[in-house]
Amino acid sequence: MRRSVLLGLLAYLLLLTGLLAVDGRFIVLALLVWVYLGAALLTCPTTPKLSVTRTLDPPVLTEGGQVVVTLQLRNEGARNVFLHVADRIPPELRLCEGDFSGMALLAPAETFTLTYTLMVRRGEFNFEGLELVVSEPLGLLRQALRWPLPSQLLALPRVDKWRAVTIRPARTLGFTGPIPSRQGGVGTDVYGVREYHPGDPLRHINWRATARYHDRAFTTEFEQERITDVGLILDIRRQSAMQSGDASLLDHTVRATGALSETLLRAGHRVGLLLYGKGNQWIFPGYGRVQQRRILQALAAARAAESDFFDRLRYLSTRVFPARSQLIFISPLMPDDHDMLFQLRAQGYSVLVICPDSVAFQAQAASPPFLPLAVRLARLERIAWLRRLRQGGVVVVDWPVEAALDERLQAVSVRERLQAQRLHTLQSLL
Repeated sequence: MRRSVLLGLLAYLLLLTGLLAVDGRFIVLALLVWVYLGAALLTCPTTPKLSVTRTLDPPVLTEGGQVVVTLQLRNEGARNVFLHVADRIPPELRLCEGDFSGMALLAPAETFTLTYTLMVRRGEFNFEGLELVVSEPLGLLRQALRWPLPSQLLALPRVDKWRAVTIRPARTLGFTGPIPSRQGGVGTDVYGVREYHPGDPLRHINWRATARYHDRAFTTEFEQERITDVGLILDIRRQSAMQSGDASLLDHTVRATGALSETLLRAGHRVGLLLYGKGNQWIFPGYGRVQQRRILQALAAARAAESDFFDRLRYLSTRVFPARSQLIFISPLMPDDHDMLFQLRAQGYSVLVICPDSVAFQAQAASPPFLPLAVRLARLERIAWLRRLRQGGVVVVDWPVEAALDERLQAVSVRERLQAQRLHTLQSLL
């Protein structure tokens, strides 16, 4: 019940008691209560005329950073306004410094400023508005208001600097880049020796081969190095976004995807992104810093998605990626995902799977801990999945999330290069 109603009942009770007891002291008390109520009614608050602004500094930052929020309320009316203000911050953000609520008595044209600092995690956060309580100076009559003041804060995932990632796609583009194109031309690695053609640079003449013939000359041909199309596919299905305590496997895969996109775009490749789990949400392939910004903004808003239709990988759409391009799939994998990966491989795509170790991730922080036999069986099942993928021509990077992914990628690149060299040597012998 409102305090004004209680005070009114109290005044009537005091007045009635004074009349029945013929005691003037009760009547005086009742009069004092009526004077207090009258003063409150004369200064009864109305909907204030306020100018309210919220400033986020900065509005876009990297996860783990701090944002300073400044609220300014200016009284545009002709009467004093006594108010209590509380900002409605998203529950995922943590207050570090200051206070997001306060009280002020604003004279006409006076401004009240409220400043506080928040610790930000990855994501896209919407500030809905303010909660205002306007009252008269005695604090008896109050009016609660919700003041709409939408603001948006974007926290991008943390991107680590990696060394160049070596990939071997089936097709390259016609621009100079870091990938050997299996074609002769301008490059740094020797591709072969062929007969000299007019116009070939004299510095490329192979004198050892030319010395064997008296009527012909030979030139050394180098392998062209080109760029390629790369499609990053991040799995955001609910069953893949595992949670272990306060840590999330999705956060690890998001950071890995961001670092991969930055490394590949820095090398000059054309990179696109597909978020699979709640429809096919994609960023069309592009180049440079603008594309990196688009990808990071999409990754910042990535959340675990639950869908009965996209719970399996068979509905993956690759129309956004050019034919025979390089696809990099970042996912802990589900038991039925192999068929779609084999299908992509059969369609001519070069498929690289970065598979975080979900068994180790869940077993480390499990409470109560899993039985050792259960963990061992899960590990054996996972090893069998990865072996089956490798036998089907899919390059797999087994990634414990506590280890550096770039080192794992470098080790796989070296192994793939050695296998390619052995295959080339075998073909030349045959």
